[in-house]
Amino acid sequence: MSTQPVAPDVNMSSTPNSALVNAIASAPPPQAPVLNESGTPDGGAGASGEAPPTPAAPGGRLAAVLGAVAKVTSTAMSGIPAGNRPSFAGGLGQGARAEQAAQANEQAIKFASFQDSVRAANLHNQDLQKQAADDAQQKAQQAAEDFQNEELGKNGGSIDTHPNDGTAVMQTLQGQTAANGAASITPGTHISADGKNINVPSNTPQTLAAQVQNYKSLEGVLPGLPALPAFDPSSVKTSQDVTNARAELGRHLDIQQHLLQGYNVDGSPYTHQQLNDLIPAYQAQIDSLTKNGGASDYQIGTLKNTLAILQANEQHHSDTEDEVADKVAQQKAAQAGAVAGAQSQAKLPSQIALQDNAAANKPKPDNTELNSVAFDPTYQNPDGSTGANVVMSKADVAAKGLPHYKADPAKLNATVAGFNDVQNKINMLADVANDPNRMGKVQPDVAAALMESGDGVQLGAFGTKIDMTKINANIYANNMEKANQATKDYVTAMLGAHEAITQLPRLQTFGQSSRMTQQQMEAAQKLLPQPGDASVARQKMTALQQMLDPLRKQVPRMPGAEQIPSWLEKQSGQ
Repeated sequence: MSTQPVAPDVNMSSTPNSALVNAIASAPPPQAPVLNESGTPDGGAGASGEAPPTPAAPGGRLAAVLGAVAKVTSTAMSGIPAGNRPSFAGGLGQGARAEQAAQANEQAIKFASFQDSVRAANLHNQDLQKQAADDAQQKAQQAAEDFQNEELGKNGGSIDTHPNDGTAVMQTLQGQTAANGAASITPGTHISADGKNINVPSNTPQTLAAQVQNYKSLEGVLPGLPALPAFDPSSVKTSQDVTNARAELGRHLDIQQHLLQGYNVDGSPYTHQQLNDLIPAYQAQIDSLTKNGGASDYQIGTLKNTLAILQANEQHHSDTEDEVADKVAQQKAAQAGAVAGAQSQAKLPSQIALQDNAAANKPKPDNTELNSVAFDPTYQNPDGSTGANVVMSKADVAAKGLPHYKADPAKLNATVAGFNDVQNKINMLADVANDPNRMGKVQPDVAAALMESGDGVQLGAFGTKIDMTKINANIYANNMEKANQATKDYVTAMLGAHEAITQLPRLQTFGQSSRMTQQQMEAAQKLLPQPGDASVARQKMTALQQMLDPLRKQVPRMPGAEQIPSWLEKQSGQ
């Protein structure tokens, strides 16, 4: 499955390599870092969703290990013949071999594969999360860890430990690189619940067989766990066989470990909203298995322990958010008190006396002209129909005897502007998608590549990325040269429509909310005609416009802030 070189694991008893090198395995990061070319993490929040409320940690004990991560992939590419690399990487060889050759000789640590470097980054971030965990989170993690280790032992497996110390980790990695040419990390390695050790599955056939047995027991039971590829543990006889087998099963074993510790499949932490969704799902799974019978104690125990971790993490989110809210409220109260005190001291005696006069303090009638919204049955709509919500003055409303409500013209103007922005971008895409001749000439592969060029090629996994900006620019230029005019027109319109789709939650709530989950985003993007959709492009555009039209009709008509016609309205007019 994998063509990447894998250095054999070496036990700590023979050389200072295995436990620690393997101890740099899959760490579920509270926020996986994006590494720049120098190997240091760039700042910023996670990709999507809210970042977990994690206090500033004193620094990861494994931070020094990340210095070797950024160069691993380029160095590995420079040593692979061009014919064995994927086509998108065809242009990487020249620069990689030229730029990285000298650096590789000076590199103190070299990982055997990019996946090993990802595990190192994940382990570093997991270490930070352990330092920030509260007592309830640590207890839940410890109970889950003890339960899994006990089950592993029942099936003949064992766990090695290595001190979670930056210096010791560096020495082990450097020693393994010197002895074997590269450092590898055992899949399933993780930081212990108390943060003091790095737990590493032993490099024995019995331990691998136990890992596989536990994995298969959880297939179809543990949410998010993919099916394990066909594998016969009896074929593994030696430690080298174990190393080779783990190279094939490594990513699955990493996913299993992430899920068992209450993280996403990529090792990233769940957002507060994800936790709120997952907790009842886990509870329903437990109730269903318990009611129907047939589930093993290990399956039920794993679900209960994972649920306890999710509940502790959710409570930590809530507590942190409440603490922040309390501080904000206290600050506002203090500011209001200071302002009130200053105003009180500045008042003249006559003003104070006036405040005590009850008659003077009675509310006065509102005689000002307020902007209002009323349904005017005589209003002429662009499609020829009559009747619409219209913004008008209070005097006009009274003169016509129409029921009305107050409106804020500034907010209405912003809402109309938002609808117009989205409609304009949808109209641009409709011009291309509704023309079968133009849509049929779009080059699907080139169009897809160009639309991905915003971030470009990002080498990495589980949230860890390496900056490939210069290479991405060359790839983009090559794809642009290949694109015909229909493809360029489609890509230009599609990018605008793609951005417009992200505004749907704000439009649906008329500016009250912009919140959209990842699942909602993916579903919304599927509404747009994709490359190769020539036969159904118009159908998709019509369905999308019919979703927008009811919302557009609810927006009050206001002079000076008219809505632009949709592509369907334009066709009706013609």
